[in-house]
This record gives sequence, structure tokens and C-alpha cells, in this order.
Amino acid sequence: MGDTLVALGRNPLFFYVLSELVIAMLDYLPVRYHGKEGTAWSVCAEVGLASWMPAPLASMVWALLWLLLFYVPLARLLMSRGWYIRV
Repeated sequence: MGDTLVALGRNPLFFYVLSELVIAMLDYLPVRYHGKEGTAWSVCAEVGLASWMPAPLASMVWALLWLLLFYVPLARLLMSRGWYIRV
């Protein structure tokens, strides 16, 4: 657990900018689901979690899933290779 937090803390600005870019891209992609227009970000969140969970809990679970499935593996990969992105 500690290694994961250290890995995320090594490149915090990189992960912040990356998260904004990913959200902006997914929020830009139009998707049609059951005749409704939406963005890839909103449709994934609504169909995946908000359809069967209360909205506040779905939002928290959505954020944790993104963290655990995307950012943590990337952070650990960067740390294992010794890559630190500096500004």
C-alpha cells in the first residue's frame, strides 16, 4: 500500500494533467446509448454505476475505479523504470 502511494506521489503534476486530459477527451467523444446522446464519460458512469447505485456512492466508486485500474498501474510502471516527470 505504501509503495502505491509513493508511486502516485512521485509524479503528482503529471497525474493531475493526465487526468484532466483523459476526462476532457472522454467528455468530448459523443456516444449514443439507447437513443440518448451523451459523452463517453457520462454514459460509462451512468450505465456502469449510477444505474444501480446512489449518485454520491457511484461517483466515489467511479473515481476509485479510475484510480485503481488506470493511474496506479501507470504510476507503478513509471516508478519501476525510475521515470520522474519534472516541470
